[in-house]
Amino acid sequence: AAVAPEDVEAVDLARFPGLEGIKDELEKHVLFPLEHPERAAQLGLSPKRGVLVHGKPGTGKTTVGRWLAHRLKGKFFRVGEMMLHADIIKVFAAAQAAAPAVVFIDDADIVIGGWRPIDGGRGSDIFRFLLGSMDGITSRSGRHQNGDVIIMLTGQSVHWMAEMLLRSGRIELWLKTKLPDAKQKREILKKYITEDKGALELLGDNGSAPDTRAAAQKSDHFCCADLRRIVSDAKIMAAWDQEMGKSGEKKNYLEEAAEAVRKMQEDVHENTRHMYG
Repeated sequence: AAVAPEDVEAVDLARFPGLEGIKDELEKHVLFPLEHPERAAQLGLSPKRGVLVHGKPGTGKTTVGRWLAHRLKGKFFRVGEMMLHADIIKVFAAAQAAAPAVVFIDDADIVIGGWRPIDGGRGSDIFRFLLGSMDGITSRSGRHQNGDVIIMLTGQSVHWMAEMLLRSGRIELWLKTKLPDAKQKREILKKYITEDKGALELLGDNGSAPDTRAAAQKSDHFCCADLRRIVSDAKIMAAWDQEMGKSGEKKNYLEEAAEAVRKMQEDVHENTRHMYG
């Protein structure tokens, strides 16, 4: 069955600094032909049949899927990493029946288990099915055999993708998510605070978002998920001090939380370096 919008967090990509460009590209290359079929037919336009959203963890790839789930309202189908081959076939069949639709394969490198179809096993079966589905979407005459079913993949890097999947006619639109820059980090922190009533009460400055510059400076190489965690951790720290009667002390909870996350990440990287060299 399609993903129900009410089961997914509502997001607005236009309000996520760094994702506005991805929103515009999807509007232009995928949604415009799907949502205006008469105009698209008149001009001979077709949506991109395969889309790849790639980037480092926590940079918004899954957020793009949440946005699409609400935008397409019953036309969005998700393939999960724990699905069996037979379950994935059912998802594609349901999407074809509901076409125009999008099949969203989040963390595709995990779902398929690598892009080496000669390896055998579950990954190679899904890989071959995916290629067959992409090739079967359009006939030689250009008429759509399976309706408008767009396949969208997310992954950390294009390096794990086989060239046979990236050729024209399969994956034709590449969209890269990036780590936010300094200005974007300040804006994202303010966004998370102002959208959270508790955070605004505990961390805000007379009902407005606090100064986030110090926390942003501590957040080198942080992704959106890290910034969300900073706000969450800072909120807990402020609430605890309030409970303990220490709320009168002047503290920058956001900066403290950012520093704690930074130290944790340094420890993780150091341990990983010792383990794998």
